[in-house]
Amino acid sequence: MNLLLFMLLLLSSSQVLLVDEVYTIPAADWRFVELVLQQQRSKVVCDFRVISGSGSVRVVFISLRELQSLRLGTRPQALESRPFQTAGKVEKQIEVPGHYAMIIESLREPARVQLRVNVDFSPEVGYLSRERQLAVIVISFAVFFAIVTYSARRLLKAIR
Repeated sequence: MNLLLFMLLLLSSSQVLLVDEVYTIPAADWRFVELVLQQQRSKVVCDFRVISGSGSVRVVFISLRELQSLRLGTRPQALESRPFQTAGKVEKQIEVPGHYAMIIESLREPARVQLRVNVDFSPEVGYLSRERQLAVIVISFAVFFAIVTYSARRLLKAIR
C-alpha cells in the first residue's frame, strides 16, 4: 500500500525535464535548443555550466520568431538572459503557450556546456499587498465582534 502511494506521489510531480544534454559550442558561435510549451502559465528553469574549456557562455531565452533575426545577424529581443559566465540559472514565467528557444552563446573560446531545462507547471503562488492584508484582518475582526455581540445580546435576552 505504501509503495502504491509513493508511486502515485512521484507521478503527480509538476516538473518535467525537457533537456539534459552536453552541447559543444564553437568559439564566438552559438547553438539553440527548441522548446515547445503548450500549457499556459508554466515556468522554465534552465541550469547551465561549462564542463570543459576555459571560455564563458551566455544563455538567452527567446521566442522562436526572434531566432530568425539572430540568424540574420541582428540582436533578438530576449525574454530572459544572463551575462557571460561559466555557470548559472535562467528562470522565466511563461504566460502564453508557444515555441521558444534557449540559445547558448560562447564568447571567444569553444566550450562544452551541460544544459538542463525543466518546466514547472505548478501555479505560482501570489500574496496580497500589505493594504489588502490589513483590510482583510480589519473586516474579519469587525464581522467576528458583530456576531459575538449579537449572540451575547440574544443569550442575555433569553436568560432574563
